[in-house]
Amino acid sequence: MLTLSGNNAPSSTLRFWVPTDRMKIHSTGDPLLPDPRSHISWPLFSGRNFSYYYEWRHYLGIFATQTQGAMGAYDEGSDLGIVRTYPPATPQGVKLFCLGELPSDIFTVDGSRYFELWGGYNRSFFPEDYVSLLAGQTLTWNERWYAVHGIGGLAWANAELAAAFKQTSQGVTIGLYAPHTQTVDLVVKQNNVVKGVFPVQVDPELPFRQSVAGSGDGWVLEIWQGGVFLAEILPY
Repeated sequence: MLTLSGNNAPSSTLRFWVPTDRMKIHSTGDPLLPDPRSHISWPLFSGRNFSYYYEWRHYLGIFATQTQGAMGAYDEGSDLGIVRTYPPATPQGVKLFCLGELPSDIFTVDGSRYFELWGGYNRSFFPEDYVSLLAGQTLTWNERWYAVHGIGGLAWANAELAAAFKQTSQGVTIGLYAPHTQTVDLVVKQNNVVKGVFPVQVDPELPFRQSVAGSGDGWVLEIWQGGVFLAEILPY
């Protein structure tokens, strides 16, 4: 249960990052959404961008239909986020839940509100996805959670790095955070033309943030480390 804001409740500038193109509805009070077990596109559905908390007007729980090994959330107002990384072949469950119109005293005693960012072995909470363990049987995996700050958003992450890449009316903004010291090269391209190269060293106390001026679409951010290509990121 998280907020990421300074008010003990999620804010309208909270954004969820879950790398999937579809979500499966677990439960909802939103009359404009389909029934439980239905799939909706992610993050855009019926003209609404559900990656932003302000669109969760009613209670809603959804499961990702694809697991990519990372998920997270970032409050662009407080400039604070959270990242979870995990081995995608083992824990298949990735879920978001927000209270929406539900009164906070159902789950809290101090008027606070929250969102849930959940991960587990089951793909969903429906009976067809239940898993049983035999007596004495164990199931384990390793995952990492870490806080992020100072990068303005979240567009990609792994266990060692978290990146922001956002398109604005003036171009794009990029950010990079690491839970321990990392040295990488950031390459910003537009329509395969290099617009900026940034060799950076980041650590928990020194995140990197930079704007690149321009207009139009076709932006891409590449992350390289020691000559090894790590990621290609599209802006949001």
